[in-house]
Amino acid sequence: MKKSWKVHFLFLVYALGLSIIFFRRGSYGGNINFDFRSIFIDLFLEFSYNAWKEFFKNILLFIPVGMYLGFVYKKNIFICKVLLYSISISLFIESIQLITQRGIFDINDIIFNAMGALLGFCIYRNINSIKQKQFNEKKYLIIFISIFLFMLFPIGKN
Repeated sequence: MKKSWKVHFLFLVYALGLSIIFFRRGSYGGNINFDFRSIFIDLFLEFSYNAWKEFFKNILLFIPVGMYLGFVYKKNIFICKVLLYSISISLFIESIQLITQRGIFDINDIIFNAMGALLGFCIYRNINSIKQKQFNEKKYLIIFISIFLFMLFPIGKN
């Protein structure tokens, strides 16, 4: 079955947009954060605005990854593969941020990015099952473009 070149092109533009977001930042000195508990304390005990902003930003930025994986692999992909691919992509991004000192290698980003990809995959699957046919390309493009437009607006200094 022929894959839509529009969706592949849009995902490429999305990937370039992510690259611009990650490399427009200033230097962070190559910091590493493996403490996943602190973000949950900030989110659920202290109700920190910045923590919630980071949470939603990381989830929203990876929704297209899960949707794209569902679109490309159709019925040949499962949640475990989506998790594996999203964690791999996120590890790559976090490693590049560490090497180039353009961000912080943060375990929380990896967790939230994986959650975003899973959410995107679930969105793809639910829309697909509601219609009882293949996911309508126009709906995919509308969701994808909406998230891409969200990426264009700066969300703080992180």
